[in-house]
Amino acid sequence: MAPSADSALTLCRSYAFSFLVIAYVLFILLGGAVFMVLEQPEERALVAEVRELRANFLERHPCVEDSGLDALLRKILSAGKRGVSEEDGEEDNFDFTSSLFFVTTFLTTTGYGTTIPLSDVGRVFCILYCLVGIPLTLLLLSCLTHALLPRVTHAPIRYLQLYWGLSHNRAALLYCGVLAVCTATLFFLLPAVALCLLERDWSFLESLYYCFISLSTIGLGDYLPGRTHSRAARQGLEFATSCESFLPPSLILIQFK
Repeated sequence: MAPSADSALTLCRSYAFSFLVIAYVLFILLGGAVFMVLEQPEERALVAEVRELRANFLERHPCVEDSGLDALLRKILSAGKRGVSEEDGEEDNFDFTSSLFFVTTFLTTTGYGTTIPLSDVGRVFCILYCLVGIPLTLLLLSCLTHALLPRVTHAPIRYLQLYWGLSHNRAALLYCGVLAVCTATLFFLLPAVALCLLERDWSFLESLYYCFISLSTIGLGDYLPGRTHSRAARQGLEFATSCESFLPPSLILIQFK
């Protein structure tokens, strides 16, 4: 029995990378299949609703031509994808606060995609700025991690060892759990509650979803705070989000040190 177990273990070690690749591919395929099953009905329902609204609009306004309406809609959708909207005359995606928010989303590699450079000069500057800024941001976060690591990790673990009589492994495991709970509460649950109160149209799940998508640097851009508020409120929320976006990566690095 023992030689058989040893040979199986040796086989697993020999083909560990192959098994990992196969498992990862299967994981990707599973994710694609699940999202197809969950989201395709919603997509088809939304397309049907849009087509019905378009048909009703053309029926009520026979003077409007199909081609003209389609051209207008394509232009509006194209401008919306580039972060431009004409609904509110005070809306400005590149005032200083919004530009600061745009910069931080790029430097932290979140990149919501709702605000993008509109000029060729802006695109070139964005490339050059990020080539310098992203490594500088990673360096800053690494230095911050090394500075906080003795105070945030080593000292509490030593305290648990000395005053609670725990072994190093148990103290580290307990502290890792406590730190994970505190991080989730401070950067996910509490901000989600605050956003749920500030954004009346958002449910708690939508607020939590936004916090996770933002702080994990995925940045889909389907939810952004402050879009339904006044300009001052939007700028305040964007500034708060800009300040907050630099903190969670440091704590994530600390937990894996």
